[in-house]
Amino acid sequence: MKWKVTLAAVAPFVVGSLFYATPHFTLWRMKTAAEAGDYEKFSQFVDYPKLRESARQSLIESGVIDRALERGTGNRALDLIAGAIASPAMNAAIDAAISPQSLALLMQGKSWAEARSGRRARSDANSPSATSEPPKVEIEMGYESLNEFRLRVKKRDSTGEPSQFMLTRSGLLSWKLSSVRLPLR
Repeated sequence: MKWKVTLAAVAPFVVGSLFYATPHFTLWRMKTAAEAGDYEKFSQFVDYPKLRESARQSLIESGVIDRALERGTGNRALDLIAGAIASPAMNAAIDAAISPQSLALLMQGKSWAEARSGRRARSDANSPSATSEPPKVEIEMGYESLNEFRLRVKKRDSTGEPSQFMLTRSGLLSWKLSSVRLPLR
């Protein structure tokens, strides 16, 4: 009878701990898949439609598109045409840039340029530390709400903003990467 009381007291703690650890476990599985080059498995943890939409919103909110259109050419007709094709061009660029490989590199602390090209920048490839270990990064993670978990990744020597990745709950114990905010400056 005593073991039943002990089990009843310990079970909620164990279940709660497992429930709490699920996004950490998802990030670990993503990291393991990326290191192994198994991008099909990595993609199981990514909600690409939501991720692409969040990247579009991030670009719009940052004002990158507006600043580009404000510069203009000085020719009203050309500026109207540029405005009309800016959105589809941005969508095509985002669709091409967001891949399992680029996401894995971004989550390792690589820059957007490195992630887009899918390899290290030339300056990093020639540095002595390029062969010894990956760049040192600061990682912060934690719950934003019961259904949202945020990961922030920043190179230690960087003074800029960190890259931010949002995982959202997908079912009771599963999580998917659904949002990204990259420093654009």
